[in-house]
Amino acid sequence: MRKWAESLDGIDAEDAAILGTQKINGEALLKLTEDKLMQDGMPRGPASALMGAVNALLAASVRAKNGERRRILLPHATHSTANHC
Repeated sequence: MRKWAESLDGIDAEDAAILGTQKINGEALLKLTEDKLMQDGMPRGPASALMGAVNALLAASVRAKNGERRRILLPHATHSTANHC
């Protein structure tokens, strides 16, 4: 989780470490909000970037379940991922 978060623009090792400190896994990440991340000590900018990336992944998952296949770019990401369903 931390390595993925660190790969996003606007999130450094210190911000990503909050996910480890709070023992955030994939399921917990989906339940987080920007406000909860900020309560845990993450600044607003990185919290917003992280939630933007999570929302993009959720949207890609929905598209994949609906049979769409296309390349997605994660907001604030330093690289793109392909949707291989």
